[in-house]
Amino acid sequence: MRAYSQDIRDRVIAAKSEGLGTSDVAGALRVSRRYADRVWERYQQSGNRTVLQIGGYRAPRLEKHEALLRQWVEREPD
Repeated sequence: MRAYSQDIRDRVIAAKSEGLGTSDVAGALRVSRRYADRVWERYQQSGNRTVLQIGGYRAPRLEKHEALLRQWVEREPD
């Protein structure tokens, strides 16, 4: 699922700043009420207007065993 554009976020914040209700904003911009609430709440709490990171870096499962695995491969390089 793709994130909404920055333009939609800015429009939600602008409309809510003007005093419009969540249902009115959601209907006008064709987004869910929950989405409009989340954008507004995040803006109110942190001033953040941008999208949050989707996904991210995940360390390899065997990373903590790398030294041992390298020793094994040195001993028996097949």
